[in-house]
Amino acid sequence: MSAIDVPVGITRTKLLAVVVLATVLGGVGAGFVSTGVFDATGPPSPALLGDDSASEVAGITVTATDPSNVRNEAGDAGVVTGALGGSLDLERDVSRVDFVVRSRLPNGTWVVVDRASVESVQSGTDAIDLATVVGGPNTTYLDHTQSDGFDVATPGSTARREGAVAVTARLYADGRSVATVTDTDGYAFVVDRPAGRTVGGPNENTVTASGDSASTSNDQAETRSDSTGSAGGESGGSDGSDGGSETEDGGSETENGAEANRTTALFGAQDVLPGGRGTSTAQVSNPRDESVTATFAVGGAVDDENGLTEPEATVDDTATQGELSDHLAVRIAITRERGGRSYLVGSTDGYVALADAAETTRSLELDPNETVSVVVEWRVDAAVGNEIQSDRTTLSVHCTFEPSTTLLEAIA
Repeated sequence: MSAIDVPVGITRTKLLAVVVLATVLGGVGAGFVSTGVFDATGPPSPALLGDDSASEVAGITVTATDPSNVRNEAGDAGVVTGALGGSLDLERDVSRVDFVVRSRLPNGTWVVVDRASVESVQSGTDAIDLATVVGGPNTTYLDHTQSDGFDVATPGSTARREGAVAVTARLYADGRSVATVTDTDGYAFVVDRPAGRTVGGPNENTVTASGDSASTSNDQAETRSDSTGSAGGESGGSDGSDGGSETEDGGSETENGAEANRTTALFGAQDVLPGGRGTSTAQVSNPRDESVTATFAVGGAVDDENGLTEPEATVDDTATQGELSDHLAVRIAITRERGGRSYLVGSTDGYVALADAAETTRSLELDPNETVSVVVEWRVDAAVGNEIQSDRTTLSVHCTFEPSTTLLEAIA
């Protein structure tokens, strides 16, 4: 570029500084390497480098399994993990392959989470297994600080969170970069935060009956979490900083008072056998001395592998992730003391897979201090195999109470 081609106000010295800066930041140039592996902090879009088309040199496939659903009193997504796998197929010999794994943050930006290199790969050999290079069954997609945007702020609520993982492979031959290929896979999971006031509990509501005629009903009295977080099942409670002060009716109130109008019913099932079925019940009461609109919402099902039995180990290779919710069919109804049944999930004639029930909602009008029952009926197909042995799953149903105010009352 001659001086006449340079825009007014940019000298040759300044232009040289800009070019150098662009090279440092963007990694311009064949074979540019940062800390042993090329820099890849931008969006995961495929790129062409060198003389060959990337599709003619290599093909990459990435798989990222969904993380386990999360439930805790803080609504904290925590460390987000899953099984990262896939493969890289080569159509020519390469001297080195550099891999960069990037994960999408809750705000939409991307961050590098892993890097690796493989030396001297011959074409015609087996594809490179990404799980052995940059992935595996417990790959960290986001650490605790990176997942903050996935947290749930409101007690007694559930949120579906979505992310993505990308793997980029850059191939080198004869001292230069010949191609870059990228693939991305998305994932989703549910973050569940119980209310300060809970009824039932995953342990108390556990039902383990089996056989078509088996049915167990466990009516639970209302409990609330105390300052130690020990009551109300494993969801625990909130301390003074997280859940605010306790109210006279046993609820927990945040600064805006919203949590005093929320209750979470907790249920659980474990040691379920193929062909088993059962019923579990928890009672929910309107905490107000006025009519309210009660909105019931199904939270996420949280699985626990609970160890592997010997028969289960032969068919189940997920030692840390349970599968029971995938095989448990449920229907959830709201029943009233004066009679009447409204289905929140399923119907009189149908059940729904528990794993697909999250975030289903239904609203009912409740009288002052009225108590209703949340009834969870479950069953397992007789054809289910040993993979559910010893597995445990828990479920939450959140209820929010809002005053039923007519238009005239609101105007008055």
